[in-house]
Amino acid sequence: MKKILLAYGALVIVILILAFAKFNGVSFLPKFSSPTAEMNGHKVNVRVAKTPKDKENGLSKIKSLKESDGMVFPFEKSGKYTFWMKDVFFSLDLIYIQDDTIVDIIKNVPAQAGNKGILPTYTPTADANYVLEVVGGYADKYNIKIGDKVKFTGVTK
Repeated sequence: MKKILLAYGALVIVILILAFAKFNGVSFLPKFSSPTAEMNGHKVNVRVAKTPKDKENGLSKIKSLKESDGMVFPFEKSGKYTFWMKDVFFSLDLIYIQDDTIVDIIKNVPAQAGNKGILPTYTPTADANYVLEVVGGYADKYNIKIGDKVKFTGVTK
C-alpha cells in the first residue's frame, strides 16, 4: 500500500512540475527551427511546397497569413513559373529568385477566393528556381527589390 501511495505522490509531483513548466514557457523538447528566407535583414518563416500537389495548392484555402510567414516553391530547373490565386483569401507579393538573387517581384497580387471561371495568371519576366509568396505589401514595406540577396535556411529542393 505504501508503494502505491508513493507512486501516486511521485506522479502528482511530476504532473505539477510539467504544468508549471508549460505555463511558464519552459519546454523539455528540443526546438526545431522552421525553414526561413531572409531578405534585407528581415526573416520570413516559410512553408516549403515540396510536392506537385503542394505547388498546385500553395496558400489556397488559408484564411490569413502573418507578415512573418510565407511559402517557398523550390524548382529543380530554372524557368518562368506561372502562378494563380485560386482560393487565396488575401493579396500576395510573388518574389522570384534565381539561386540567391531576386530577379522579379509581382506586388500585391489580388485575392481570388470565391471567383469562378478563368482566373488571371502571373508570370515573371526572368527565369527563377525559387518563388517566395509573402503577404501583399511586404516587398514595399521592407524595401525588397530586384537584385537583393535571399538567404534560405532549411529549404531544400
